[in-house]
Amino acid sequence: MSGSQDHIGLVYPGISRLYYNEDYWPAKIESSSDNGICDWLSDVLHLVPLEPRPEGYDPLRVRKLEKPLIRELGEAGEMCWESILKKDIIGLGKGLTNTFLSWKKILPLTIPDWIMEEMETKYFPVYPGAITSGSGGGYIIVVSEKEVVGSIKIKVRY
Repeated sequence: MSGSQDHIGLVYPGISRLYYNEDYWPAKIESSSDNGICDWLSDVLHLVPLEPRPEGYDPLRVRKLEKPLIRELGEAGEMCWESILKKDIIGLGKGLTNTFLSWKKILPLTIPDWIMEEMETKYFPVYPGAITSGSGGGYIIVVSEKEVVGSIKIKVRY
């Protein structure tokens, strides 16, 4: 599914919420290109680069695809979407952090110990929330109204 998420993120303006129904392409796409929301999101998202994934990294070797865990992940996503639409930084931070922690439960190997330790010491206690952009690699996405040292700013296009 991440391939479709990447493509939609590049092609659709603004922000999008994707609904999947047992397929690789979403059954439904909900979007917002509201200038105020996109500008707010651009202001509060900070990307901190991570080191590349280690050799032999296999995040799908352990899977706990249990309905209560999947439901928890869905609820975290719902919190993110609603918080973005309301420009609620506390709710967005909590939703992203909950998403991250749900991933850890469902696919434990997607979050290496060193990333978990970094999240618990440098990001969760200091900022409203954080999540990694990919399975153990890419970026840490930090939600903050203040500067995040070492981060890259983004622009959500509308």
